[in-house]
Amino acid sequence: MGQHNRFRGVRFEWVGPPPLPQVAAPGPPVGSIQEHLHRYGHLHTSGAASPQDELIALLQLAVEVEHALLVQYLYAASSIAAPLSFHRKVLHISIQEMAHLITVENLLLAVGGPSTFHIGRDSIRGSSPLNPLPLDLEPISRLSLAKYILAEAPATFPSQHAQEEQFVSQLSQEVETAAGITPHRVGALYARIYWIVQSSDAPAGPISLTPDPAIGFQPGWHLSAADFTSTNEIAAHQAEPLEWEQGSGPDLRIHLVTDEASALGALASVMEQGEGLGHAEDSHYYEFKETLTAFMAGQMTVLPLPVNPFVGSLPPDVAGGVRIIHPYVRLWATLLNIRYTALLLHIGHALLTPRGNAAREILVQLAFINMRLGLSPLMSQMKSTFLRSLDPASAPTFELLRQELPIDLSDCWGRQTELLELERQVRNDLLLRAELAADSSGSSLLADLQQQWDELKAFVDSQ
Repeated sequence: MGQHNRFRGVRFEWVGPPPLPQVAAPGPPVGSIQEHLHRYGHLHTSGAASPQDELIALLQLAVEVEHALLVQYLYAASSIAAPLSFHRKVLHISIQEMAHLITVENLLLAVGGPSTFHIGRDSIRGSSPLNPLPLDLEPISRLSLAKYILAEAPATFPSQHAQEEQFVSQLSQEVETAAGITPHRVGALYARIYWIVQSSDAPAGPISLTPDPAIGFQPGWHLSAADFTSTNEIAAHQAEPLEWEQGSGPDLRIHLVTDEASALGALASVMEQGEGLGHAEDSHYYEFKETLTAFMAGQMTVLPLPVNPFVGSLPPDVAGGVRIIHPYVRLWATLLNIRYTALLLHIGHALLTPRGNAAREILVQLAFINMRLGLSPLMSQMKSTFLRSLDPASAPTFELLRQELPIDLSDCWGRQTELLELERQVRNDLLLRAELAADSSGSSLLADLQQQWDELKAFVDSQ
């Protein structure tokens, strides 16, 4: 099964509001998604040979956007020392973004087959002006929360929330002045995806969209029923909610996708929770606004984590960061990066493995074990007083060592072996460091990671 490459020629561009016509013409209804795209800008694409090719490219971009957001939110959550309620709130938003990512994988499967699964983060998003936000790892602050609020903001607000329009406008001016960026709403990307998925120019599903070439909604540019993957292949690979939720929290929106109706329903659900242009009371916009209110009221203790710590290289859309220098701390950061990369590999490898293959269930479990017993304690280790005393840049780095998912299962097992060997080397280097004798939490964590490594190595070798 080869890599699906024909959508690589699709190009993305963020287009600002179109010029006002000299003669006024009827426009979309005030307050509609289309009216918002006219006012604030939209996504322009070029180079697609078919609606299906463009849709696959857009969905892979959506994977990278969801991936980048969840990492930024995870880092922000890790900076909240107290109260625990707000740490959990932001952490749960990050987990919900992971659920969105899984739903987008199901959409990719339904319209392109398993060869279009994608686990990357920076290969498309990082070089695109469409990118809603640069991937800045930042502790909680007014500025970082303002960015998140703007990225998650709905297009318009109902009359009882009219004051929100002014609030969003104020934050936008603040972010543009302080950071020199204008965050794009993620919903513009999903609106374009929705337009292609609906099978005709007539509005379909929960969201009403009609032809509008000025914002990229070209008449007749839609997926057909024949473009969907076969039912049997979808059933063999699709991520099911019970398989992936694993008690991770309420309202995780992992949706099954088999046809136009289920695809439109899945998109509308994800858009409602956080990535859409429609308004919902229970959404990421209001969760982040509540967090900002508490922060500004002095109700939150935030750790002074660095902005964009790194050991290897920064994403292409990041202007600058703080390099970790101390050799002992660098080894721990490298170990975190390996486990982070392995987590994404476990997810992609599981999706590529057909249901009925015993390895699939084990790979799903490995993803959760790695999150809870590997990545989470490594994040705590990088924030530890001991490591920060050695290097003030010590913090979770989240450098993705490999962007592309192997398509052949044999190559996936080879990648698993490669990461296991890399982890073994780094762990052995840590054991030789004199600093380990004074790092009791690090010593204990290394022993736990060794046990996990032994079990994973035995599993991989058995395949």
